[in-house]
Amino acid sequence: MKLFRFLPVVLCAFLLTVQVLAMRVQVGLFTDATHATYTVTARYGSCEVRSRNGMLLRLEENQEVTLEAVSGNVRVKSDGRVYGVFAMVRVHPSAATHQALVADGRFSTGCHDDVIFKVKEVGLLAINVVELEEYVASVVESEIMSGETPEMIKVQAILIRTYVIGNLQRHAKDGFDLCDRVHCQVFNGRDRYQENVRKTVRANQGKVLVGEDGKLILAVYHSNCGGQTSRASDTWSEEVPALQSVVDTFCRSSKHANWSKVLTRSRWEQYLSSKGIDCNDSMVACYDTDSDSLDRICCIMDLQKKVVRKDLDLPSAFFSVTLQDEYAVIAGRGFGHGVGLCQEGASVMAASGVSADDILMYYYCGTKVVKYKPDRKR
Repeated sequence: MKLFRFLPVVLCAFLLTVQVLAMRVQVGLFTDATHATYTVTARYGSCEVRSRNGMLLRLEENQEVTLEAVSGNVRVKSDGRVYGVFAMVRVHPSAATHQALVADGRFSTGCHDDVIFKVKEVGLLAINVVELEEYVASVVESEIMSGETPEMIKVQAILIRTYVIGNLQRHAKDGFDLCDRVHCQVFNGRDRYQENVRKTVRANQGKVLVGEDGKLILAVYHSNCGGQTSRASDTWSEEVPALQSVVDTFCRSSKHANWSKVLTRSRWEQYLSSKGIDCNDSMVACYDTDSDSLDRICCIMDLQKKVVRKDLDLPSAFFSVTLQDEYAVIAGRGFGHGVGLCQEGASVMAASGVSADDILMYYYCGTKVVKYKPDRKR
Protein backbone atom coordinates (compact mmCIF):
# COMPACT_ATOMS: atom_id res chain seq x y z
CA MET A 1 0.00 0.00 0.00
CA LYS A 2 2.87 2.40 0.79
CA LEU A 3 4.12 2.02 -2.77
CA PHE A 4 0.80 3.23 -4.16
CA ARG A 5 0.89 6.30 -1.89
CA PHE A 6 4.04 7.52 -3.69
CA LEU A 7 3.03 6.41 -7.17
CA PRO A 8 1.29 9.73 -8.14
CA VAL A 9 4.40 11.70 -7.13
CA VAL A 10 6.71 9.42 -9.10
CA LEU A 11 4.37 9.50 -12.10
CA CYS A 12 4.16 13.30 -12.01
CA ALA A 13 7.96 13.64 -11.93
CA PHE A 14 8.24 11.19 -14.82
CA LEU A 15 5.70 13.10 -16.94
CA LEU A 16 7.45 16.42 -16.28
CA THR A 17 10.75 14.88 -17.40
CA VAL A 18 9.11 13.54 -20.56
CA GLN A 19 7.62 16.97 -21.32
CA VAL A 20 10.99 18.69 -20.96
CA LEU A 21 12.72 16.06 -23.09
CA ALA A 22 10.03 16.41 -25.76
CA MET A 23 10.63 20.15 -26.16
CA ARG A 24 12.06 21.15 -29.51
CA VAL A 25 13.92 24.34 -30.34
CA GLN A 26 13.72 25.77 -33.85
CA VAL A 27 17.09 27.41 -34.50
CA GLY A 28 17.57 29.74 -37.45
CA LEU A 29 20.94 28.94 -39.07
CA PHE A 30 23.33 31.47 -40.68
CA THR A 31 21.04 34.34 -39.68
CA ASP A 32 23.76 36.96 -40.05
CA ALA A 33 23.17 37.10 -43.83
CA THR A 34 20.46 36.69 -46.47
CA HIS A 35 20.56 33.53 -48.58
CA ALA A 36 19.08 32.30 -51.85
CA THR A 37 20.81 28.91 -51.93
CA TYR A 38 21.96 26.18 -49.53
CA THR A 39 23.83 22.94 -50.13
CA VAL A 40 23.18 19.90 -47.92
CA THR A 41 25.56 16.93 -47.86
CA ALA A 42 24.84 13.58 -46.19
CA ARG A 43 27.61 12.81 -43.72
CA TYR A 44 28.22 9.75 -41.52
CA GLY A 45 25.26 8.01 -43.16
CA SER A 46 22.20 8.89 -45.23
CA CYS A 47 19.55 11.63 -45.23
CA GLU A 48 16.01 11.82 -46.59
CA VAL A 49 14.80 14.91 -48.42
CA ARG A 50 11.06 15.37 -48.00
CA SER A 51 8.27 17.75 -48.96
CA ARG A 52 4.88 17.86 -47.23
CA ASN A 53 3.71 15.17 -49.65
CA GLY A 54 6.42 12.65 -48.85
CA MET A 55 10.02 11.71 -49.62
CA LEU A 56 11.62 13.24 -52.70
CA LEU A 57 14.99 11.52 -52.62
CA ARG A 58 17.45 9.75 -50.38
CA LEU A 59 21.01 11.04 -50.08
CA GLU A 60 23.62 8.38 -49.44
CA GLU A 61 26.84 9.32 -47.66
CA ASN A 62 28.67 12.25 -49.36
CA GLN A 63 25.84 12.89 -51.83
CA GLU A 64 24.45 16.42 -51.86
CA VAL A 65 21.33 18.37 -52.72
CA THR A 66 20.97 22.04 -53.64
CA LEU A 67 18.03 24.04 -52.30
CA GLU A 68 17.18 27.36 -53.99
CA ALA A 69 14.64 30.10 -53.39
CA VAL A 70 12.47 30.43 -56.52
CA SER A 71 9.37 32.65 -56.61
CA GLY A 72 8.60 32.17 -52.93
CA ASN A 73 9.20 28.42 -52.94
CA VAL A 74 12.12 25.99 -52.59
CA ARG A 75 13.55 24.25 -55.64
CA VAL A 76 15.27 20.91 -55.04
CA LYS A 77 18.16 19.83 -57.31
CA SER A 78 20.54 16.91 -57.00
CA ASP A 79 22.97 15.30 -59.44
CA GLY A 80 21.67 17.35 -62.37
CA ARG A 81 18.01 16.56 -61.74
CA VAL A 82 15.31 18.97 -60.58
CA TYR A 83 12.85 17.25 -58.23
CA GLY A 84 10.38 20.11 -58.14
CA VAL A 85 9.45 23.32 -56.33
CA PHE A 86 7.86 23.16 -52.87
CA ALA A 87 6.58 25.47 -50.14
CA MET A 88 8.68 23.64 -47.54
CA VAL A 89 11.45 21.05 -47.69
CA ARG A 90 12.68 18.97 -44.77
CA VAL A 91 16.02 17.16 -44.63
CA HIS A 92 15.90 14.26 -42.18
CA PRO A 93 19.03 12.33 -41.10
CA SER A 94 18.04 8.66 -41.35
CA ALA A 95 19.54 7.67 -37.98
CA ALA A 96 20.73 9.38 -34.80
CA THR A 97 24.38 9.06 -35.81
CA HIS A 98 23.83 10.35 -39.36
CA GLN A 99 24.34 14.00 -40.16
CA ALA A 100 23.20 16.64 -42.64
CA LEU A 101 25.99 19.12 -43.34
CA VAL A 102 24.28 22.43 -44.22
CA ALA A 103 26.45 24.99 -46.05
CA ASP A 104 25.67 28.55 -47.10
CA GLY A 105 28.74 29.13 -49.25
CA ARG A 106 30.72 30.59 -46.33
CA PHE A 107 30.27 28.26 -43.40
CA SER A 108 28.77 24.87 -42.63
CA THR A 109 26.87 23.38 -39.69
CA GLY A 110 26.51 19.67 -38.96
CA CYS A 111 22.93 18.75 -38.03
CA HIS A 112 21.88 15.38 -36.58
CA ASP A 113 18.29 16.62 -36.38
CA ASP A 114 15.78 17.72 -39.02
CA VAL A 115 16.48 20.88 -41.01
CA ILE A 116 13.52 22.76 -42.52
CA PHE A 117 13.93 25.02 -45.55
CA LYS A 118 11.32 27.62 -46.46
CA VAL A 119 11.22 31.04 -48.06
CA LYS A 120 10.45 34.22 -46.15
CA GLU A 121 10.70 37.85 -47.22
CA VAL A 122 14.38 37.89 -46.21
CA GLY A 123 15.25 34.89 -48.40
CA LEU A 124 15.67 31.15 -47.95
CA LEU A 125 15.62 30.09 -44.29
CA ALA A 126 17.37 27.04 -42.86
CA ILE A 127 15.88 26.00 -39.50
CA ASN A 128 17.39 23.22 -37.40
CA VAL A 129 14.74 21.55 -35.20
CA VAL A 130 16.71 20.42 -32.14
CA GLU A 131 15.66 18.59 -28.99
CA LEU A 132 16.12 20.92 -26.01
CA GLU A 133 18.90 19.09 -24.16
CA GLU A 134 20.85 18.55 -27.39
CA TYR A 135 20.59 22.29 -28.05
CA VAL A 136 21.82 23.02 -24.53
CA ALA A 137 24.81 20.69 -24.95
CA SER A 138 25.76 22.32 -28.25
CA VAL A 139 25.68 25.84 -26.82
CA VAL A 140 27.66 24.70 -23.76
CA GLU A 141 30.32 23.48 -26.21
CA SER A 142 30.47 26.98 -27.70
CA GLU A 143 30.73 28.71 -24.33
CA ILE A 144 33.27 26.73 -22.31
CA MET A 145 36.92 25.83 -22.64
CA SER A 146 37.94 22.23 -23.27
CA GLY A 147 38.59 20.37 -20.03
CA GLU A 148 36.18 22.37 -17.85
CA THR A 149 35.04 20.82 -14.58
CA PRO A 150 31.64 19.06 -14.38
CA GLU A 151 30.37 21.79 -12.03
CA MET A 152 31.16 24.54 -14.54
CA ILE A 153 29.43 22.53 -17.27
CA LYS A 154 26.38 22.30 -14.98
CA VAL A 155 26.49 26.06 -14.36
CA GLN A 156 26.57 26.88 -18.03
CA ALA A 157 23.92 24.30 -18.92
CA ILE A 158 21.47 25.66 -16.32
CA LEU A 159 21.90 29.21 -17.63
CA ILE A 160 21.58 28.21 -21.28
CA ARG A 161 18.47 26.11 -20.55
CA THR A 162 16.93 28.95 -18.53
CA TYR A 163 17.62 31.40 -21.32
CA VAL A 164 16.26 29.29 -24.17
CA ILE A 165 13.03 28.34 -22.38
CA GLY A 166 12.45 31.95 -21.41
CA ASN A 167 13.09 33.26 -24.93
CA LEU A 168 11.42 30.72 -27.20
CA GLN A 169 9.38 33.42 -28.95
CA ARG A 170 12.26 35.83 -29.55
CA HIS A 171 12.28 35.27 -33.32
CA ALA A 172 8.64 34.24 -33.76
CA LYS A 173 8.11 36.93 -36.39
CA ASP A 174 11.02 35.48 -38.37
CA GLY A 175 9.61 31.96 -38.41
CA PHE A 176 11.80 30.26 -35.79
CA ASP A 177 12.52 30.38 -32.05
CA LEU A 178 16.14 31.51 -31.67
CA CYS A 179 18.96 32.48 -34.00
CA ASP A 180 22.41 30.87 -33.98
CA ARG A 181 24.29 34.14 -33.36
CA VAL A 182 25.29 36.03 -30.20
CA HIS A 183 21.97 37.90 -30.44
CA CYS A 184 20.51 34.76 -28.84
CA GLN A 185 23.09 32.08 -28.07
CA VAL A 186 25.92 30.83 -30.31
CA PHE A 187 24.82 27.51 -31.79
CA ASN A 188 27.28 25.53 -33.93
CA GLY A 189 25.22 22.41 -34.43
CA ARG A 190 26.43 19.09 -33.11
CA ASP A 191 29.80 18.96 -34.82
CA ARG A 192 32.08 19.32 -31.83
CA TYR A 193 30.61 17.19 -29.06
CA GLN A 194 32.74 16.33 -26.09
CA GLU A 195 31.00 13.29 -24.66
CA ASN A 196 31.55 14.46 -21.08
CA VAL A 197 29.61 17.64 -21.86
CA ARG A 198 26.67 15.70 -23.26
CA LYS A 199 26.61 13.29 -20.30
CA THR A 200 26.76 16.12 -17.74
CA VAL A 201 23.98 18.04 -19.47
CA ARG A 202 21.79 14.92 -19.62
CA ALA A 203 22.46 14.11 -15.96
CA ASN A 204 21.10 17.55 -14.98
CA GLN A 205 18.35 17.84 -17.56
CA GLY A 206 15.48 20.18 -16.88
CA LYS A 207 17.23 22.32 -14.25
CA VAL A 208 16.64 26.07 -14.49
CA LEU A 209 17.25 29.19 -12.40
CA VAL A 210 14.29 31.10 -10.95
CA GLY A 211 13.96 34.28 -8.93
CA GLU A 212 12.11 34.93 -5.68
CA ASP A 213 8.86 35.16 -7.64
CA GLY A 214 9.37 31.64 -9.03
CA LYS A 215 9.77 32.89 -12.60
CA LEU A 216 12.68 32.17 -14.90
CA ILE A 217 15.33 34.85 -14.56
CA LEU A 218 17.05 36.76 -17.35
CA ALA A 219 20.02 34.37 -17.57
CA VAL A 220 22.70 36.64 -19.01
CA TYR A 221 26.43 36.08 -18.59
CA HIS A 222 29.76 37.39 -19.86
CA SER A 223 33.44 36.39 -20.06
CA ASN A 224 35.06 38.45 -17.28
CA CYS A 225 33.69 41.16 -14.99
CA GLY A 226 37.07 42.63 -14.01
CA GLY A 227 36.45 42.13 -10.30
CA GLN A 228 32.87 43.36 -9.93
CA THR A 229 29.74 42.59 -11.93
CA SER A 230 27.42 45.33 -13.12
CA ARG A 231 23.79 45.92 -12.22
CA ALA A 232 21.38 45.46 -15.11
CA SER A 233 19.99 48.93 -14.45
CA ASP A 234 23.45 50.49 -14.98
CA THR A 235 24.03 48.68 -18.26
CA TRP A 236 20.56 48.52 -19.81
CA SER A 237 18.60 51.09 -17.77
CA GLU A 238 16.22 48.37 -16.58
CA GLU A 239 16.04 47.11 -13.00
CA VAL A 240 16.20 43.32 -12.69
CA PRO A 241 16.14 42.05 -9.06
CA ALA A 242 18.42 39.06 -9.72
CA LEU A 243 21.01 41.10 -11.63
CA GLN A 244 22.75 43.18 -8.99
CA SER A 245 26.43 44.10 -8.65
CA VAL A 246 28.59 41.59 -6.76
CA VAL A 247 32.29 41.60 -5.95
CA ASP A 248 34.20 38.87 -7.77
CA THR A 249 37.80 38.26 -6.69
CA PHE A 250 37.96 34.93 -8.53
CA CYS A 251 38.42 36.35 -12.04
CA ARG A 252 41.12 38.94 -11.33
CA SER A 253 43.98 36.75 -12.58
CA SER A 254 42.13 35.28 -15.54
CA LYS A 255 42.79 35.75 -19.24
CA HIS A 256 40.46 38.70 -19.81
CA ALA A 257 40.89 40.43 -16.44
CA ASN A 258 42.88 43.41 -17.74
CA TRP A 259 43.30 45.17 -21.07
CA SER A 260 44.48 48.42 -22.57
CA LYS A 261 44.13 50.36 -25.80
CA VAL A 262 46.30 53.27 -26.91
CA LEU A 263 45.09 56.06 -29.19
CA THR A 264 46.99 59.08 -30.40
CA ARG A 265 45.98 62.22 -28.60
CA SER A 266 44.70 63.71 -31.86
CA ARG A 267 42.56 60.62 -32.55
CA TRP A 268 41.06 60.84 -29.05
CA GLU A 269 40.33 64.54 -29.48
CA GLN A 270 38.69 63.90 -32.84
CA TYR A 271 36.48 61.25 -31.27
CA LEU A 272 35.40 63.54 -28.42
CA SER A 273 34.73 66.37 -30.87
CA SER A 274 32.53 64.03 -32.95
CA LYS A 275 30.43 63.57 -29.80
CA GLY A 276 29.99 67.30 -29.28
CA ILE A 277 32.68 67.77 -26.63
CA ASP A 278 34.73 70.94 -27.20
CA CYS A 279 38.28 70.01 -26.26
CA ASN A 280 39.54 73.56 -26.81
CA ASP A 281 37.49 74.89 -23.91
CA SER A 282 38.95 72.64 -21.26
CA MET A 283 41.48 69.98 -22.15
CA VAL A 284 41.59 68.82 -18.54
CA ALA A 285 37.84 68.28 -18.37
CA CYS A 286 37.91 66.33 -21.60
CA TYR A 287 40.12 63.70 -20.04
CA ASP A 288 38.60 63.70 -16.55
CA THR A 289 37.16 60.17 -16.43
CA ASP A 290 37.13 59.67 -12.68
CA SER A 291 39.97 57.19 -13.04
CA ASP A 292 40.14 56.60 -9.29
CA SER A 293 36.68 55.04 -9.29
CA LEU A 294 37.20 53.00 -12.49
CA ASP A 295 33.51 52.20 -12.81
CA ARG A 296 31.20 51.52 -15.76
CA ILE A 297 28.65 54.27 -15.31
CA CYS A 298 30.63 57.49 -14.87
CA CYS A 299 30.84 59.70 -17.93
CA ILE A 300 33.47 61.50 -19.94
CA MET A 301 31.78 64.87 -19.67
CA ASP A 302 28.26 63.87 -20.79
CA LEU A 303 29.43 60.86 -22.78
CA GLN A 304 28.50 57.51 -21.25
CA LYS A 305 31.20 54.88 -21.05
CA LYS A 306 29.01 52.24 -22.63
CA VAL A 307 28.75 54.50 -25.68
CA VAL A 308 32.54 54.91 -25.78
CA ARG A 309 32.91 51.14 -25.52
CA LYS A 310 30.66 50.54 -28.52
CA ASP A 311 32.17 53.31 -30.64
CA LEU A 312 35.80 52.33 -30.01
CA ASP A 313 35.19 48.57 -29.89
CA LEU A 314 36.52 48.21 -26.33
CA PRO A 315 36.35 44.90 -24.41
CA SER A 316 34.25 46.45 -21.63
CA ALA A 317 32.89 49.72 -20.24
CA PHE A 318 35.00 49.25 -17.08
CA PHE A 319 37.90 51.60 -17.88
CA SER A 320 39.71 54.88 -17.30
CA VAL A 321 41.47 57.21 -19.73
CA THR A 322 44.77 58.99 -19.02
CA LEU A 323 47.04 61.19 -21.14
CA GLN A 324 50.66 60.20 -21.60
CA ASP A 325 52.51 62.71 -23.78
CA GLU A 326 50.89 62.50 -27.23
CA TYR A 327 48.81 59.45 -26.43
CA ALA A 328 45.53 58.65 -24.71
CA VAL A 329 45.78 55.37 -22.81
CA ILE A 330 42.53 53.52 -22.15
CA ALA A 331 43.11 50.99 -19.37
CA GLY A 332 40.31 48.66 -18.40
CA ARG A 333 39.18 45.47 -16.74
CA GLY A 334 36.94 42.63 -17.82
CA PHE A 335 35.43 41.46 -21.10
CA GLY A 336 31.75 41.83 -21.95
CA HIS A 337 28.78 43.72 -20.55
CA GLY A 338 29.55 42.65 -16.98
CA VAL A 339 25.97 41.65 -16.06
CA GLY A 340 25.14 38.32 -14.42
CA LEU A 341 27.55 35.42 -14.22
CA CYS A 342 31.26 36.02 -14.84
CA GLN A 343 32.34 32.89 -16.72
CA GLU A 344 36.03 33.08 -15.83
CA GLY A 345 35.25 33.77 -12.18
CA ALA A 346 32.73 30.94 -12.06
CA SER A 347 35.27 28.59 -13.65
CA VAL A 348 37.77 29.32 -10.87
CA MET A 349 35.07 28.80 -8.23
CA ALA A 350 34.06 25.47 -9.77
CA ALA A 351 37.67 24.30 -9.90
CA SER A 352 37.96 25.21 -6.20
CA GLY A 353 35.10 22.87 -5.30
CA VAL A 354 32.16 25.28 -5.13
CA SER A 355 28.92 23.63 -6.29
CA ALA A 356 27.02 24.75 -9.37
CA ASP A 357 24.00 25.82 -7.29
CA ASP A 358 26.14 27.94 -4.95
CA ILE A 359 27.95 29.58 -7.87
CA LEU A 360 24.67 30.56 -9.49
CA MET A 361 23.16 31.87 -6.27
CA TYR A 362 26.32 33.96 -5.71
CA TYR A 363 26.06 35.78 -9.03
CA TYR A 364 22.24 35.96 -9.24
CA CYS A 365 20.67 37.48 -6.13
CA GLY A 366 17.66 35.77 -4.52
CA THR A 367 17.60 32.84 -6.92
CA LYS A 368 17.45 29.06 -6.67
CA VAL A 369 17.87 26.09 -9.00
CA VAL A 370 14.70 24.04 -9.65
CA LYS A 371 13.39 21.48 -12.10
CA TYR A 372 11.53 23.25 -14.87
CA LYS A 373 7.76 22.81 -14.95
CA PRO A 374 6.34 23.35 -18.46
CA ASP A 375 3.44 25.40 -17.08
CA ARG A 376 5.77 27.65 -15.07
CA LYS A 377 5.25 31.35 -15.83
CA ARG A 378 8.10 32.92 -17.78
